[in-house]
Amino acid sequence: MCRFTLITTLSLTLASLMISGCKNNSDDDSAVKNLKTATINISNVPFKLEVADNEQDRVMGLMYRSKLGRNEGMLFIFDYPQALTFHMNNCNIDLDGIFLDRNFRVLNVERMLYPRSGRSQYYRSSGPAQYVIELPLGTAARIDLKKGDKINISSIIDKTN
Repeated sequence: MCRFTLITTLSLTLASLMISGCKNNSDDDSAVKNLKTATINISNVPFKLEVADNEQDRVMGLMYRSKLGRNEGMLFIFDYPQALTFHMNNCNIDLDGIFLDRNFRVLNVERMLYPRSGRSQYYRSSGPAQYVIELPLGTAARIDLKKGDKINISSIIDKTN
């Protein structure tokens, strides 16, 4: 009887630890770290952007976020222009992904949707991109942002170098 109780207790303890370790963070923003932020104007509208300028922050991106303010987003900075591919795994909000070349010109804007089917889609730059800005879905249309527009982020880039 004692052995059964011990095994049962250990099993229940292990199970509770496993469940708490797999907690879905979509109901809170506990994944939010203290990232650098910067405010920039895009089409004369101010946006507060978190800056992901290292591998760890770029990989985490906006995963596990449950909300994003109307004029908030994230700027991803890469070391050099390259073909970029983004996914929406563990991202709980729909986004506009704005791919920029090394001269801060918009290459393309992708409607990046939360994977409701459980399978994430991939979103690619239309050419070599060095920067990506993620904003709430529909923002690019709201501010009339389109391919070829320039977004001046040089002040942010200067601060990260």
